[in-house]
Amino acid sequence: MSKDLLLEVGSEEIPARFLPKALEDLRDLIKGRLEAAGIAPRTTRVLGTPRRLAFLAEGLPELQTEKMEVVLGPSRKAAFDAQGNPTKAAEGFARGQGVEVSDLIVEATPKGEYVAVRKKTGGTPTAQLLARILPESIAAIPFPKSMRWGTGELRFVRPIHWIVALFGKDVIPFQLGEVKSGRESRGHRFLHPGSVKIGAPSEYVEAMEGHGVIVDPADRRARIETEVHAWASTVDGLPVSDPALLDHVTCLVELPTTVRGEFDSAYLALPREVLITAMREHQKVFSVEHPSGRLLPYFVSVLNITPKHHEVVVRGNERVLRARLADARFFFEEDRKVRLEDRVESLRKVLFQAKLGSIRDKVERLERLVETCGRLAAAAGKGTPAGEEILGSLGHAGRAATLCKADLVTHMVGEFPDLQGIMGREYARLDGEPEEVAVAIEEHYRPRHAGGPLPETPAGALLALADKLDTLAGCFHAELLPTSTQDPYGLRRAALGIIAILERFEDWRLPLDAAVSEALALHGDVETSGTRDGLLEFLKGRLANYLLSSGCPHDAVEAVISARLHKKLHLYGPGAENTFSWDVAGIIARARVLAQAKDSDGFLPLAAAFRRVVNIIPEGAETSVHAAEREPAEADLAETYVEVLRAAEPLVRERRYEELFGLLRALKPKVDRFFDEVRVMDAAHPDRQAQRLGLLTLIANLFYEIADFSKIVIESDKQT
Repeated sequence: MSKDLLLEVGSEEIPARFLPKALEDLRDLIKGRLEAAGIAPRTTRVLGTPRRLAFLAEGLPELQTEKMEVVLGPSRKAAFDAQGNPTKAAEGFARGQGVEVSDLIVEATPKGEYVAVRKKTGGTPTAQLLARILPESIAAIPFPKSMRWGTGELRFVRPIHWIVALFGKDVIPFQLGEVKSGRESRGHRFLHPGSVKIGAPSEYVEAMEGHGVIVDPADRRARIETEVHAWASTVDGLPVSDPALLDHVTCLVELPTTVRGEFDSAYLALPREVLITAMREHQKVFSVEHPSGRLLPYFVSVLNITPKHHEVVVRGNERVLRARLADARFFFEEDRKVRLEDRVESLRKVLFQAKLGSIRDKVERLERLVETCGRLAAAAGKGTPAGEEILGSLGHAGRAATLCKADLVTHMVGEFPDLQGIMGREYARLDGEPEEVAVAIEEHYRPRHAGGPLPETPAGALLALADKLDTLAGCFHAELLPTSTQDPYGLRRAALGIIAILERFEDWRLPLDAAVSEALALHGDVETSGTRDGLLEFLKGRLANYLLSSGCPHDAVEAVISARLHKKLHLYGPGAENTFSWDVAGIIARARVLAQAKDSDGFLPLAAAFRRVVNIIPEGAETSVHAAEREPAEADLAETYVEVLRAAEPLVRERRYEELFGLLRALKPKVDRFFDEVRVMDAAHPDRQAQRLGLLTLIANLFYEIADFSKIVIESDKQT
C-alpha cells in the first residue's frame, strides 16, 4: 500500500528572489532523505507562493523496505584466538550489534576473512520516519539570509506561522520551534485570511485555489502572461518581452490580477531603455510596444488582490509611475548638460579596485590595449578581409575606449546601474559621436551574462575583449583570484565572455596568449612572475568548461586542449613558429570536429597509429625529414609525410579540419608498414635511430595540429 505526502511551511512573505531556489532546495532535501531511507515516492512536486513552501509526493510506501545487511567486524584472526575462543574484539563487536557471540559468522572478502553479523533492517513505518525527515529538511534549507524570532534558536528566512504535514489523511506530528504541525493552512492574506483545513494531499491545490491562493508557480506565471498579453492587445500592442520580470512578479503574488494604465506620451522622448528600466525597477510593471517595436504610452501592472474599484487602482498606479518617470526625465536632462567626453576626468574619483587604481586608470589601459589587441589580430589575419576589418575599426574602438566608462558618473546610471553602457551609447549619439563609437560603448559590456548577446561590431568586440582582459590581468596581478565559491570580480564570466567573442569573430585568429602578455604588461607584470601562466591556465580551464557545456565529450576536449596549449608545434619544420597556439576559435573548431569524428569507423585505427608513433618518441627528439639513406618502408613513410604536409598547410590555415582528418588517414598504412619492417630503436646505429625518431616526431606534430589522440578513450582503455 502507498500514500501521498504533503508538507506546507507557512511564513511571512518570502523575498521573491529567494523563492525559486528555496523550492528547489526543499525538493532536493526531502527527496534525497526519502530515497536514503528506502521510502522513495513515485513522483515529487514543489509548489509555493510568497507565504508558503510546499512539497507534494505521490506513492510513498507505508513501510520502509526491508533488507538483509551484512555488517563486517574485526578480522577472523583478531576475533578468535588460536584455540577458537572469542577475543574481546569479537565480544565488543557482538555487543555493539546487539547479538550474541554465537550469532557471529565468518565472511570471505577480497581482503581476507572477517567476522560479521547478518541483520534485518528496514520495516519502520513511514510515518515514523517522516516525523524526523520533514523537520530536518525544513531547517536545512540554505537561504542566502535567514533570521531568528521569538525566544527560539530556529533560523528561517521569515518567521514560520503554520506547518501542514499529512501522510494520506493522517497528520505527521512534529514541532519546529514553537510551531506544531497539523492540517490547517491559511488562505489569501486579504481575500480569505482564515484557516483552510486540508483533508488529504490530493485536495491541497484545489482547496487553496478555493481560498484565493494559486499554489503552482507555473500556473500563476501562465495566468499573468496571458492577462498581460490580453491587456496589451486592447491598445494594439504587445508586452515588451521580459522573462526575468515575469518570474519576479510570479513570486510576488498568490492570486494574480492585472490592470492596464497609461502615461503621458511626452515621456516617450526619453530613450526606450530608460522608460522600460524605470517601469520595471521601480514599479515592476510591463511596458507595452507596437508590433513595429515602437514603445507605447501604456503599462500593465500585476496585483495581488482583486480590486473592488478598478479605476481607483489604475489611477494610483499611474500617479506613482508619473513621479518615477518625471525623476527619470530630470536625470536625463541633467546628464545632457555635460558631454561624455567632459566626464572622463571625473573617473579619477571613482575607484575601480584599491590595488588597481581608478576607473580613469582602467580607461587609459583600455585605450592602449584596444590598439594592441587590434594589431595582434590584424597581424594574424594579414592580407585577409578580417585583417582589414580590424584595422578599419581601430579608430572607432580607441575613441569608444576613451568614452566607455564615462556614463558611470551620470545621474541616470547612478539611479539605474543596469543602464551602464546603454546610457553611454545614447549620450554618445546625442553628442554627435560616430554611430560605430556609440554602439561599441554599449557592446563592450557584452555578454552581460552567460549565453547573453555578443558584440556585433568589430569595434565593440575589440573593446569588449580589452575590457575583460584588463580585468583578468589586473586581478591576477593583484592576486584577487576566484575561489570555488566566490568570484566577486566576475573573472569566470569575463573569461567565458572572451572565449565566446573569439568564437563569434572566428576569422580574427587573435593569439590570446600574446594578448594576455600585453594586458599584464600594462599592470607592470612580467612573465617571469608566473602570473601569465596562472592566467592562461585559468583561461584554459574556462575553455574546457565552455566546450563541455556545448556538448563536446570530455576526452575530445582534453585531447584538443592538451595538443594545442601545451605543445610547441613546428608544423613547417624546425624553427618555424606556430603563431596560432592560442587560436581559441581554432581550438573550438577542432574539438567539435574531433567529437564528431571519434564515432566514425575510421577513427580508432587512426588513433591507434598515432599512439604507436608517440609511445616510442623520447623527450627532446630532433625533427628531420631529410636523410642520406633510408630503408624502403622508412622512405615510403617520409615521402608520404612530405606530400601530406604540403596538402595540410592550407587546411590548417583555413581550419578545414575534416579534410585534414582525411589526409591523416593516408599515413595510417605507411605507419603500420614502417613499424612492421623497420627497427626504430637501433642502438648499434645511433644516427639511423635519431633520423627515424625525428621522422616520427614530425608525424606526431602533424597529428597534434588536430589533437593529442592518446587522450581519446576507446573501449580497450575502459576495459583495462
